[in-house]
Amino acid sequence: MDRLPLDDQFLILLHKKIMNKRGSARRRAKKYYMDQYRKTGIIPEPLLLAGKGIMEGRRCSGRRRSIDERMKHRFIEMVKASSDPSSQGFIFITQKARTIKNYHRWLEEEFGRPISLSALRRLVKAEGLQRYLDQPDFGEEKPPKHCFKSESVFDLIQVDGSAFRYLKVRDQNGMWRKPQVIEFYDTRSRYLFVLDIYFSETSLNAVDLFEQFLLSTPFPRKKIRLRPDNAGGFLNLKRVITALNTEYSQPDGFYLEPDFARARTPRDKAHLESSHRSQIGRASCRERE
Repeated sequence: MDRLPLDDQFLILLHKKIMNKRGSARRRAKKYYMDQYRKTGIIPEPLLLAGKGIMEGRRCSGRRRSIDERMKHRFIEMVKASSDPSSQGFIFITQKARTIKNYHRWLEEEFGRPISLSALRRLVKAEGLQRYLDQPDFGEEKPPKHCFKSESVFDLIQVDGSAFRYLKVRDQNGMWRKPQVIEFYDTRSRYLFVLDIYFSETSLNAVDLFEQFLLSTPFPRKKIRLRPDNAGGFLNLKRVITALNTEYSQPDGFYLEPDFARARTPRDKAHLESSHRSQIGRASCRERE
């Protein structure tokens, strides 16, 4: 990259710095570094560090969380109690007024200190609280939606594992165990990129199959969402994906977005779950061969 013009180097490093940000945080960071570069003509040091894969954030810098455990539990209690007319934990709030901004204001008044609004939004997603915010008033039922958003080829790749139900094989220690199938699956085309059989869904096995996926697949110049579930063996893929994007992602080009399935939300990978039975059948034939 050192052979590229300075402007091109700046744009590539800026992309690596902000590629994992969203919304206003992304716009603010982009404007800040663009202004710095225009004023000085020098690539800012944080962009050079981003090119080397040096991370940022509260956890990496050692700063404390913006929301402590007491605030977290109170916020969860507020959201759950406010959607239930019979609960005494908080006042009942109609669905239209059940917004994160309103809870944010009540929490700040109760604790007497500023609280991060974006941290509350992340907490809603992590704890699965959106269903309480959207719950109809007084038991009114909304008609369910029986359809999924249409995805283009390579827009969403799902990753999951499943255990054999009727087959056991001996492992290296002579113990009978049920094999685990792990697969990478394109949502739109139903194309199975890679499939392999292991004895467990460990981080090492997940990374091994991810490496097979990378080596066997030509990727388009676009954003690709990779959706594993929240099993412990898949969580370490976040580090591998970050390193891959830092090395190979380009502006308006290849970018692998970690889009993990939400906790307690099986519909996020319903397509892959429905294919497990046939895939395990194929894997059984492959194992016999």
